[in-house]
Amino acid sequence: MAAVSDDPSATASQLTHFNHLVSQAVGAYSNAGGQDLKNLILHESGDIQNLLKAWHDASSNDDVVHWGNVVKQIDIHYPGLDLDFFRVLGLRPAHGTYMPINSTDGDIPAYRIRNGQEYLLEVLQRTYTGRAGDSSVKSSRYMELTALDEDIHVRQPRRPVLGKYDLLSFSLYVPKQRSPGAKNLTLAMVRPAVDQRYGIELTLDLVRGSRDVLLGALSITIFAASLFAYADPPTVVSALKALPWPRIGDPPSNDTVEKFAVVIMLLSANATSFTKWIGNRGQLG
Repeated sequence: MAAVSDDPSATASQLTHFNHLVSQAVGAYSNAGGQDLKNLILHESGDIQNLLKAWHDASSNDDVVHWGNVVKQIDIHYPGLDLDFFRVLGLRPAHGTYMPINSTDGDIPAYRIRNGQEYLLEVLQRTYTGRAGDSSVKSSRYMELTALDEDIHVRQPRRPVLGKYDLLSFSLYVPKQRSPGAKNLTLAMVRPAVDQRYGIELTLDLVRGSRDVLLGALSITIFAASLFAYADPPTVVSALKALPWPRIGDPPSNDTVEKFAVVIMLLSANATSFTKWIGNRGQLG
């Protein structure tokens, strides 16, 4: 689309420049008779200008009303069509406000989430029904949110689209002790009657909370200590003998230290299970 000025004195030079750019882009292409056109240039002064202005307002203000104006301009240009549009308003904690979009390590725009939290993805849907005085859709359709990673749980992944306007909310849950990194979702408009599906992919960046970091460091420290105890039980026993054991009891034997160290190593080697076990009992963080 090319928007030219409404000022007649500027239009001629703009069209000349536009045609020059088109000629460069098209190059040696030619259109054979009786076949689809390879290159079609359509110039309209009114509708295109209005659409571009609405799009510019929506981009600069990021406002739902301006986004609705863009959709309205499309409907004016193509009256009577059964069209669906949707806009992601944002992701927010279950009891919070919309979160900013950050970037992952690969510079992919993403919402940053944490283990053990529940979130709401809110989507605004706009459908043109082509019906005067009737806001219901012509045929059944729904919005669908699918998690491409088992680390993200979507509760009730489908929401029906019933009329012209719908604010749809999808509940997401991140179980505890999931591995950090990029997690992908797909959000799609589905129209089963015409076998149509289209949508977008969303990326969530799962990061470790301070509690997870603390428990991870604790499990590594405990593993290293238990490995040392397993490798050199006499040194551990000697160190224990230096403590005021007569008040408590006799120090453990080399064999007891070695067996106890093996048990602790097995637990701490599995950091997920061990840190969860520690967290449930110690309530760290």
